[in-house]
Amino acid sequence: MTRSMTIALLAVSCAAGLAAAQTDVSGSWSFTTENPQGTNTRSMELEQDGNTLTGTTTGDNGATASVSGTVSGNKVELAYDVPAGITVTMSGTVDGTSMRGSVSYGGQGEGSFTASKN
Repeated sequence: MTRSMTIALLAVSCAAGLAAAQTDVSGSWSFTTENPQGTNTRSMELEQDGNTLTGTTTGDNGATASVSGTVSGNKVELAYDVPAGITVTMSGTVDGTSMRGSVSYGGQGEGSFTASKN
């Protein structure tokens, strides 16, 4: 009985530790993307509810778009549509107040991104 209780408490403690390790990406971010056409900057305002991300992004040209995505551990996935009818997807890793990863322009090209939390 004592052994079963110890194992159960250990399992609960581990699960609580994993839940606490969830990365919080809520807030304002400054992104820089590199692609064959050059370097672009944009800002993102993200809200997080569990693993779900929502928000808005504003490009260096002033155009805004709605952002959706997910976060799992320190992995983040983001997507938004641009006026040209392309869905931009970003896959990256969060490390504290920075993130980096790859960006895909809906089959029209690929690149990389870095971001810092404001």
